[in-house]
Amino acid sequence: MKNFLRFIFVIIILAVGIYIGINYNEHRRAIENNNLLNNNNVIEKEENRSYSNNENTVSNTENDFIITFKEEENVVKTPKGFIAITNKRNVPKIENKNNPEAAKKIENELLKISDAMWNSVNKNADEYALGMDEYLDSNSEIGVSYIISTGNQNDKIITFNIETSGSMGGVSWDNYEGYNFDIDTGDRLTLKSISNDYSKFTKFITGEMEKSIKEQGILDDVKEYISMEEGATLENKLIEYEKSGNWYFEDDKLVIAMPKYSIGYGAMGTIITNIKIEDINEHLKDKYKL
Repeated sequence: MKNFLRFIFVIIILAVGIYIGINYNEHRRAIENNNLLNNNNVIEKEENRSYSNNENTVSNTENDFIITFKEEENVVKTPKGFIAITNKRNVPKIENKNNPEAAKKIENELLKISDAMWNSVNKNADEYALGMDEYLDSNSEIGVSYIISTGNQNDKIITFNIETSGSMGGVSWDNYEGYNFDIDTGDRLTLKSISNDYSKFTKFITGEMEKSIKEQGILDDVKEYISMEEGATLENKLIEYEKSGNWYFEDDKLVIAMPKYSIGYGAMGTIITNIKIEDINEHLKDKYKL
């Protein structure tokens, strides 16, 4: 009987040892896979960038900009090796043989904007991917795209639009931005830098936004959302359009694009106000009148 009990005890010890060993190896494999993922997330590195030949040329009498975009992909995998999230962006390269300083300044500014968003998107993707093995049994097709395109162009200002779209399985990242640059200096423009009377200009824009929100039938929802923030008022929240990226020129209008959660619930998305150029020209410096 004693020999039998000893035999059973040895079997139990061996079984526990094998179980611990298997789980330890699985844990190490998950860590190694994740480390490999973190080291190889970006398929195309900065030093290996090559630009497409699909050129969009912007011209005026003194300056010729050649703008090309190169696509980048970041594939994030789960610890078990399934593709969890695929994020995409395009990287601009801007050249101008007559004004290389302005071209480089615009390119660097767009890269700074894009890199900040790209790092945020991919950091979130890494965190999401770690927990996706619980319900993922094949490659996923979800992801976020951050795409820059040339927008309004004239002999004074060049605008770049940026559209964020997609999700990581939850709330969408959909958003619209626009950035405006002086075509001669390459400086990123602010509403203050283009206006002849900033106070009057902002008062006019705020009034137009409130009128537009009312016409869209969402004024009560906007006021309700703003009221949840202590001390916030419609006027001081609407002024957030001043932030770079929240306004841009498009065709014959100034577009104010308020990101979701800035003045409204997420389900309301980006809240847009369009103001005709002819209505704002009196507020612009002579150099920027359109």
